[in-house]
Amino acid sequence: MIIDIFNHFMPKPYLDRLTQLIPRHVATTAFPRLATLVDVDARLRLLDEFDDFAQVLSLANPPLELVGSLEITPELARIANDALAEICRQHPDRFPAFVAALPMNNMDATLIEIDRAISDLGARGIQVFTNVAGRPLSDPQYRPLFRRMAVIGAGLIGSSVIRAARAGNVVGGIAVADASGAVLDRVRALGLADDVFADPSRAARGADLVVIAVPPLAIGAVAAEIGEALEDGAIVTDVGSVKTVVAEAFAAHLPSRVFAIPGHPIAGTEESGPDAGYATLFAHRWTILTPQARQDAPYLAAVARLTTFWEALGANVEIMDERHHDLVLAVTSHLPHLIAYNIVGTAADLEQVTRSEVIKYSAGGFRDFTRIAASDPIMWRDVFLANKDAVLEILGRFTEDLQALSRAIRWGEGDKLHELFTRTREIRRGVIDAGQETPEPDFGRHHEER
Repeated sequence: MIIDIFNHFMPKPYLDRLTQLIPRHVATTAFPRLATLVDVDARLRLLDEFDDFAQVLSLANPPLELVGSLEITPELARIANDALAEICRQHPDRFPAFVAALPMNNMDATLIEIDRAISDLGARGIQVFTNVAGRPLSDPQYRPLFRRMAVIGAGLIGSSVIRAARAGNVVGGIAVADASGAVLDRVRALGLADDVFADPSRAARGADLVVIAVPPLAIGAVAAEIGEALEDGAIVTDVGSVKTVVAEAFAAHLPSRVFAIPGHPIAGTEESGPDAGYATLFAHRWTILTPQARQDAPYLAAVARLTTFWEALGANVEIMDERHHDLVLAVTSHLPHLIAYNIVGTAADLEQVTRSEVIKYSAGGFRDFTRIAASDPIMWRDVFLANKDAVLEILGRFTEDLQALSRAIRWGEGDKLHELFTRTREIRRGVIDAGQETPEPDFGRHHEER
């Protein structure tokens, strides 16, 4: 029998988990098209063309240490080795053995996995990479996109940026600053950051990427506070839902030696705080960047680098003017939140309906409103005040349409109601077709990977 050693394969459980953690990785976008690399049956059909031929399996490139952070590679190694061992158990004639994948960026976990894979799973050896496609692992292309990231504000979005960046091995070191001592204690307990500070300027010092994740009206103060501490060429961005005031704050408070690029990931839940974040929050969602009106090559390179950062976190990226952004978001986000806050408040204030009845008999539509209305009140207070012109413009149009709807109900104009409901139903279908929603709760996300 001829035995061919080190035949790369990517087991389905490993590929599925990798897709959850890092949806934009090449292994999750390109490799599934290579049937013999990911499909056991396809590989077996290939081997059936040869007599007395077997393969020793190994995990396909890229090496685990280039796939994810030291927190997730041990899990990926376990999943991969368990799956490879199972394939060998089911098809011993074609796959008599496998060599174990190792999380080489985590040496403690590597030693544990070597013992487990050989003693418990029967691995015949271990897989250690020194290069990929002829390039040594020390090659700059395999280094994190940013040497050090500072996140100012560790709430839902800030902590999700940290988790996603760690999962994708997108940044090296991470520093966190937050005004709340309780939040900082949780950041330490969760192991989210390498360094934790109460002072934003200390977190920003030495970072080549600074992400400001605080309520919109606090962004200007943070920008002013960190300005002198920023290193030359650092990229400063934010995650706020309003962009015009952020653009003005960055222009007023950040030095010209850094690259200020406002941003807004359109993702979130009603939860808040560092425990609420998770690595896949931005997967397949849009992030809008609103760069300054600069056309110099270094600034454009910084915009491209930040775009790559968000894409590595799983997001789709769009470039937009900040004022147009604020008008669009007034329609798609800010007004719906305002309506939700108002309708839940109205229900709570009705004298004819008790609070217990409101809770007990909540239908699906009202439950959706209560979920939206449970969002962070400080952040949304700032959003409405910071984007008041666009919100008031859209609110005026909404009020006119609501009055027309009221007249149709009053006068029994069923055709008008049916026409409106049909048109809005098509918009809902368009949102789902565009991949921005699923019929599953909370965009079909599973929150266990925090």
